[in-house]
Formats: sequence, C-alpha cells, structure tokens
Amino acid sequence: MWRIVPVVLLLALAVSAPAAAGEPARCASAGGGGGPERSAAVPTPPDDQDCDGVKDDVDNCPPGYENDFSTQNADQRDTDGDGLGDKCDADDDNDGVLDEQDNCRLVYNPGQEDSDGDGIGDACVVDTDGDGVIDPRDNCDRVPNPDQRDTDGDGMGDACDSDDDDDYILDVNDNCPFVPNQDQADADRDGIGTACDPDESPLGSGRLPAPAATAGALDRTAPVMRVSVARSYRFAELRGGLVAAVGCSEACALTAELRLGKKEARRLGLRRARRVARGKAELAGPGRTYVFLTFERRAWRRLARRRRVTVELRLAAVDRAGNARTHRRTLGLRR
Repeated sequence: MWRIVPVVLLLALAVSAPAAAGEPARCASAGGGGGPERSAAVPTPPDDQDCDGVKDDVDNCPPGYENDFSTQNADQRDTDGDGLGDKCDADDDNDGVLDEQDNCRLVYNPGQEDSDGDGIGDACVVDTDGDGVIDPRDNCDRVPNPDQRDTDGDGMGDACDSDDDDDYILDVNDNCPFVPNQDQADADRDGIGTACDPDESPLGSGRLPAPAATAGALDRTAPVMRVSVARSYRFAELRGGLVAAVGCSEACALTAELRLGKKEARRLGLRRARRVARGKAELAGPGRTYVFLTFERRAWRRLARRRRVTVELRLAAVDRAGNARTHRRTLGLRR
C-alpha cells in the first residue's frame, strides 16, 4: 500500500506543475466564448492577439483588441486579393454583393444566377477538392474531407483547421489536438497529453507500447495506409501549414515531410536543406487522423517568392512491431 504513495505524488506533481520558464507563450481564451478559461500558465502571445499563428503586424485580419479571437485566420485566405482576409472582409469576392446576401460568397457573380433556386449560385456549384461535397457546403473546400469532421464545431473542418479542439494551442504544438487541454499536462512525458492518453503512467512512455507476447508468429505485416491530399496548393493556403488526411489499418506512428528535388533546392539556394516541411501524428488503433506539416521558416521564405514549385510528400507509418509502410506523392505549390 505505502509503495504506491510516491507514484501518486509524482503523478500529482506532473499534472499540476506550471509551464517551465522560457517556454514559448501559448494562446488562451479570455473565457465566455465557449473556449477554455484564460490561464496564467498559457498567456496569449503579445504579437499574436487573435491566436491564429500569424503575427499581428503581417496578419491580413489583425485583431481589433486584446484577445480578439474573432479574427483568427491561419490560412490568410484573401479571395479577391484586396489585402483584407476573407475572415474580416464583408465582400470576399468583390462582386458588389455583401457576403451575408451573396449566394456565392467566394466566387464573383454579381448577377446571383441560381437556376434551381436552392440558394447556391450557379457559379459556385463546384467541388474544388473532389471529396464529393460542393464548395459552398464543404467546411474545407480545398482539402479533401468527405467526413466533414469538425471537432470544435467552429465551421472549419479538422482537415484545414489549425486548432481542431479550439483550446488556442495550434495542433502542431498540441499534445492533445482533438481534446481541449491548455495546461498541456503530460504526467508520463510520452508526448501524449493527460487529457487524451488512454494509458498514462508516470513509469512508462505509454506511446505505442510493444504488444504482449502471443503464441502465434511475430507480426511481420506492415500497416495499410490511406492518404488523402490535394495535388495542388496556393501559397496563400499554406501559411498555417499543409494538412494530410491519413488512415492506418492498425495502431501506428506517422511521420511526414515535404522535400525538394536536387535541382529545385539549388535554384532556391537550399542545397542541403531539401526538407522544407515536416509533421507527425499517431493512432492508438485502426482509424484516420490528420498530419499537420509545418514549414521551415527559411525554406518558406524562399518558396513563397516563386510562382510555382514542385515538392514531394513523403509519409511513413510504423506499427507497434516496427513494420513500416511508406507513401510518396508529388504536389504542386503556386501563387
């Protein structure tokens, strides 16, 4: 009985410990808006008051006041190219019809033609990402997501939402991207937050533990991987990173990166730094998740100057037994 006490104390200390000094500031809600309450341990970055991952001085929808989360727009989309992001532009397509009355909010159609009278203009009955959901009804119209999953219910699908659980910690930094946990507590320090770790123990990693011994032969079969990603992206869509939807036939750890070819890397002055973005994710069992690839800063600056660049997406899935499956796909990036 008494031997358990030290373990319990360790667990309590790990969960309640404040953020370490020197850690980067994280975003926190001011409360009352459906998000988590503001915590001193997770202050709002002074240069990103709307917590969208884009610094306020270059944000095309800058916040109007401290903790103005209404202007969050990580993708910086600006459909009509007027310098004002869609999130805060009253007429996104600049067709003279305000968004609240426009039957094609993102497609120029001043005539508002609607042949079948369904409230969706003829000009925007298209499916840009080919996922079976037309753009006006698609919560990620440029990233395939037929399931339309929207964990935080903010109208932006998980596939293109940089903060799926709306806890104001970007998914790329969040140890529980689908469960709100501003404190980022992780008692066993395995990289999976306490709020979403099904096997948390301060004595073990809990991350993809080795399977128990069985009477049968060892697992030598690599997981089956399904990848859903667009073939082409505009740079304006990638300011918050690139999202790849990935399915795995069993528990697996996923890693992904975007790489340049040798010639392209030389043109951009990135001879040795051919990897321009990377990300990782994990599945505790068969299912589907999203891998968020974040661009290296130096590479992004070089890439964004080009009119068109070809990159290779490399994905790897490793199961508990160490079996690996890889996937490669060529993507086009453009202005």
